[in-house]
Amino acid sequence: NSWRCFDPAVGNPATGGYENDWLDFLVSPALTLSATADSIIFNFWFRAYAEDGNWDGANVWVFYSDTPDALPEDCQREIITPLAQSPQYTETDVVAFDLWMPDPGPFPAWAGEGSEPFCNAWTEERFLLNAYAAYTTVYIAVAFGSDTAYDSFDNPDMFGLQVDNLKVEQDY
Repeated sequence: NSWRCFDPAVGNPATGGYENDWLDFLVSPALTLSATADSIIFNFWFRAYAEDGNWDGANVWVFYSDTPDALPEDCQREIITPLAQSPQYTETDVVAFDLWMPDPGPFPAWAGEGSEPFCNAWTEERFLLNAYAAYTTVYIAVAFGSDTAYDSFDNPDMFGLQVDNLKVEQDY
């Protein structure tokens, strides 16, 4: 239940890093969400250290369909917004997703080169999933994307995205 979007041969040898032109998704297995649950929360802990501004970043997507056993690429998809008490996306439209996704943006995401709290400490993140309980097939994806110009070779402190302790809780 942990994931590091990094290459150990790039950037700082202790943390690894990322290169230009990345789009990487950590996709859950297909989920069945309870239509009778009062609250369905996806939460995890994360650290992100990527190019500051609207260039490289990370966000969370939900893929959903009424078709049983649909694959993620055959589902509708959207970026979901963190709950109010969680760190909000720092950018409204990240270029890396604009470059690599066939959908038109905007693509909100976390970005930050050392100045955001999640760059230096593990931070808990939470999302409400109740709106997707009516669908037959649901996937959750944590995504990281980088643009074409600045990466961990330019700043070895940037390690990309790390997530841990991913879970979906219903009426916890």
